[in-house]
Amino acid sequence: MIITDSTYKIKDTRSYKLLGGDADQNERWHYYYTVSTQLFPAKGLKGAVSIIDLSMHYPACGYTGGNIVVVWDGSKQYYVFQDYDGSDAGVYSISSDYILPSNKGGKGNTILSYTNTISYEFDEKNEYKELEHDSIAIQYSWKKGNGIIKIDTLFTNNK
Repeated sequence: MIITDSTYKIKDTRSYKLLGGDADQNERWHYYYTVSTQLFPAKGLKGAVSIIDLSMHYPACGYTGGNIVVVWDGSKQYYVFQDYDGSDAGVYSISSDYILPSNKGGKGNTILSYTNTISYEFDEKNEYKELEHDSIAIQYSWKKGNGIIKIDTLFTNNK
């Protein structure tokens, strides 16, 4: 990711590995891999300027995508975490999201990440049957100059 100022002078660069997709995307029948970014004000993260969400998706069953979240302090970018999204019809679903300090339920200098994974099947009568449901919530703390630190796994029912 390249971060520039308003005159397009490069302020910082960092490489991140793409999430999901198909390794062989040169063939015509593959879906298009999309990458987008969202920029959020870093309200509630003392000394930070922005929160950047780098979102990657490959819109096909059985492939994952997800987000990489980064904090920008005006001179350096700090990797926070990556999460995953994806599904395969009739087999599984994984979804992730996060809560920023300025969101409802958010806390100052804290980013919360949560992921739900469900595996399921349909029986002979086409009735939904949940086989497994795992959830995890992780708390990250921001400290200017030190970046992001994983503080605690708040909840998990992973086995």
